[in-house]
Amino acid sequence: MKKTLILSSLILLSLVSSWSLPYKINYLTADNGLSRNLVSHIFRDSRGFMWISTSNGLDRYDGYDFIHFNSRNSENPLKSDNVSCVEEDRNGNILIGTENGLYFMNYHTGEISSADAVLDKKPDLEFKAIKFIKKDESNDIWIGYDKGLAKLHYTSDNQIKFKVVYHSTTAITSFLQFNGNIFVSRDKEVFQLIKNGNGKYNKVSAGAKLKQLPGNINVMYYDNGLIWIGTSLGLYKYEPTSENLVSYLANSLRANSPSSNNITDIDKSQNGQLLIGTLIGLNIYDYRTDRFEYITSESSSYGISLNNNFVSCIFVENNSIWIGTEKGGINLLTPDFNVFTNIAYSPDDRGSLSKNPVNAIYEDRFGDLWVGTVEGGLNLRKQGANSFIHYYSQSGNSKSLSHNSVSCICQDYKGDYWFGTWGKGINRLKYKDKNNPVFQQFYNNPASKKSLVSDLVSAIVPDEKIMAYGLVPEMDWNLWI
Repeated sequence: MKKTLILSSLILLSLVSSWSLPYKINYLTADNGLSRNLVSHIFRDSRGFMWISTSNGLDRYDGYDFIHFNSRNSENPLKSDNVSCVEEDRNGNILIGTENGLYFMNYHTGEISSADAVLDKKPDLEFKAIKFIKKDESNDIWIGYDKGLAKLHYTSDNQIKFKVVYHSTTAITSFLQFNGNIFVSRDKEVFQLIKNGNGKYNKVSAGAKLKQLPGNINVMYYDNGLIWIGTSLGLYKYEPTSENLVSYLANSLRANSPSSNNITDIDKSQNGQLLIGTLIGLNIYDYRTDRFEYITSESSSYGISLNNNFVSCIFVENNSIWIGTEKGGINLLTPDFNVFTNIAYSPDDRGSLSKNPVNAIYEDRFGDLWVGTVEGGLNLRKQGANSFIHYYSQSGNSKSLSHNSVSCICQDYKGDYWFGTWGKGINRLKYKDKNNPVFQQFYNNPASKKSLVSDLVSAIVPDEKIMAYGLVPEMDWNLWI
């Protein structure tokens, strides 16, 4: 697609950031209507509502206002205010995990019911601390709680079958399912569950290196064939096929270490970086460099800071990053399209822009950036580069640029480039000559009726029509000037 921009201003501005987008930060706290600033989980349902689990009830947020669900609502109470997690089932109903059991909110009526009133048999989850609720690849629901792991299976007639899959003396803290594999954690151990022919799940080893990690496991995250494990004593990267385990431990003297060993949550940004919640801010891990950057309440490489360092949960929604904290409510990172960096001429930088007055900017189909200046010639910055290549008009050289004031730029359907000037017509650069430029000049010649009528060119647009006659006989399309 052709991308052309003519600037009337004299300064070239460009969006830049360490991330793919610059971000701004906003805070949603009790001052804005949040039930409490201790946020343990954030979830977005299929209708676009955000559900925020707090230590003082469950909040539904529509982007403007909060609706609160708690024990103080006499008509439709949520009997436990300490909410740990939320999930949506295949019928659109909201499942609510609390420190005192599991609850269901009916999508149509909004009525909140205990699990006993909804499931096919008494689930024995009352007064159990629910650690997580996860929907699997089959739309069944898995529930980790302080005494085991349970599964809710939805039948074709919408009955909900409850089954305890694994009994435990301690809490099941995290759950992963990918490619048909189920990984579960409790205490310092990660193990697998395998379904046998009788429909029962058996515990099997997930690998010798995962039987006893140094710290208690808080979270697991699967990404690109790797299992990331966040514990109370470090972050671990595990490759199941080779059983290779790499540890990332906090060390202020090393760039490839997290800011804290206590890892609370893991998610992934839209541009592929891992987002890691810790007790000392948000960590951003870049696969390409194997390094971490931090956003904390004290400092940030991104010019933004958290209002509380204890990150309890992370939720990514398109380009927005929702960060739940222990005392600061929600820190919401959203793209800031108003952040600009000035790119200008510098006499100390040979790769800077050749002149500050800019007439035209064009990004070609290969991602390279062309900039036409006033009396500064033509500038090219190739994709991924930070410096410009300069092309100038050279007196007596008919293969150079015809004039140093470049007013417009386009690329035709064969990939060749056309540069209009404000003083000496237009120039053609064949794509094959891009790396060793040879410019073909076309300008006004009073003796030729087929020449340009003026050397002051303000715009060029190619089309695909058959050409009856023109500047270049071999072209099979029109060039509008």
